[in-house]
Amino acid sequence: MLKDNEIQHEAVKKYLEKQNRGHLYEDIFEKCKSANHDDIKEFGNEVDKAFRAELDKYHKKCFQVSKLDPQVLEKARMGEFDERNNALIEHLICLSNNLGIQKDNEIQPEGIKTFLEKQNRGHFYEDISKKCKYANHDDIRVFVILYSKCAYQHAPKGTILL
Repeated sequence: MLKDNEIQHEAVKKYLEKQNRGHLYEDIFEKCKSANHDDIKEFGNEVDKAFRAELDKYHKKCFQVSKLDPQVLEKARMGEFDERNNALIEHLICLSNNLGIQKDNEIQPEGIKTFLEKQNRGHFYEDISKKCKYANHDDIRVFVILYSKCAYQHAPKGTILL
């Protein structure tokens, strides 16, 4: 995506589209056009920031529904899930619904795969699904906690889950 220290915009656009993140292209370049991106890793970090911003929009919406204490979410982001915290469960249900991971209390495997693909982690879907298959549960309240905990244990470093 870099050639002679210049970002190849078409290559970046194709890369983002392949990950179902093409909609972020314009926003990323608008925010980054004044920055000197001579390191592709730095540019990748900007892509992750854009994904985090997109995810944070859903969190904001779900905070209104769940009334979750933001500190509880920060603990969950560190892999510490309080299975008895109803606000956390409601927040995870809201988030998974908005992300397409579940719909009408039914798990959407393609939604999980798409979520990982948006972070260029789609190739880990099968591995996480196998390791977390015990998390599949008819009760969405149980599923969101079990699957989230399992995914945090097995997802590759750098994967944004919450």
